[in-house]
Amino acid sequence: NVWVEINSTDVELIRVVLIYFDAHTFVIDDIRAIDQRMKISIINEDLYLLLSLIYLNETTRAIEQQKISFYLIEDTISTTRYFSTPITSKY
Repeated sequence: NVWVEINSTDVELIRVVLIYFDAHTFVIDDIRAIDQRMKISIINEDLYLLLSLIYLNETTRAIEQQKISFYLIEDTISTTRYFSTPITSKY
């Protein structure tokens, strides 16, 4: 069993890693799109979950949004965090 965690805003790096693990092109395209909504999909026997997290950035004191995806392929799970964007100004 393998768990791959990718914490990057580099979409090309994320794409290359997912291709290595034979991810479905639907998942790769979703991760490359910044404006995707939350979703859960079953593709063949794989499971894909995309969530949007809202949190307070302790350093900048701004409320930010971050996308996180979970992709289960056979005995491998990959989690990807990307696209942190400010929602509001500082508090």
